[in-house]
Amino acid sequence: MARKIWDRILSLTEAAARTGLSESWMRRLLMAGRLEGKKIGKTWLVLAEDVDALAAGERKPGRPMKAAKPKPSMSRAYSRRDAPVNTRAR
Repeated sequence: MARKIWDRILSLTEAAARTGLSESWMRRLLMAGRLEGKKIGKTWLVLAEDVDALAAGERKPGRPMKAAKPKPSMSRAYSRRDAPVNTRAR
């Protein structure tokens, strides 16, 4: 039974070779939480299923789109011309 568990666990180097990504990029994915893993000492360990799911994930080519800007609230609906004028002398 123990052998089956170790067959499912990959080091960062093995996971990078399996996906075709660099080790530094895989490390970034781990730190960002996009890939789950466990750091033991200096070594990152990940499950083979998680690596395969990452490799199979469909992604559109090119740069990701920016998030939509929120609609302005009513307090920001007026233009700068409509803003109150400062009448204090300088």
